[in-house]
Amino acid sequence: MVNDLKAVTAIIFLNLSELLGILKSYYLIKNMAKLKQLMITLNSPKFQPKNERQIKLIEPNLKFWKQIYYVYWVMSSGALFFWATFPILDKSVKDHRLPFLAWYPFDTKVSPFYEIAYVHQVIGVIFVAISTVGVDTLIAALCMYIGAQIDILCDNLRQLSGVNFNDLLKTVTSF
Repeated sequence: MVNDLKAVTAIIFLNLSELLGILKSYYLIKNMAKLKQLMITLNSPKFQPKNERQIKLIEPNLKFWKQIYYVYWVMSSGALFFWATFPILDKSVKDHRLPFLAWYPFDTKVSPFYEIAYVHQVIGVIFVAISTVGVDTLIAALCMYIGAQIDILCDNLRQLSGVNFNDLLKTVTSF
């Protein structure tokens, strides 16, 4: 029985974080065909800006998404660096402390098992971080794209005028 509440909460947090990353990766891979078809559809001319005004209209959205992307990667990289090097910076590497509490079916205090377990934990957390950041930034990009499409549609509707309004409306909104 574990009497250390900090250790138990740390293990629960780590396990739930890893599980969430694995689930995100699983559902991304499972729905890859739908995602590819969506990307092909979104790349068609009817979903692209029609003129320079519309390009300038959606540029702030794209810049904001890029900022979110870079900030998320920088923060994740910082967290990964400190997780991977914590035992080294803490000087507990001498006691063969691993970055994360874990049970292994072998003695991790003995070399080379300690090094193998250490590398295993670091590679595992890097994989989960990359997949999590990738999926989350993909979702942010899709949300940005939806907003850009709404901006383009609003601009198209603002430009409609004249006698053939109904015909123009059908042309602009035809999918």
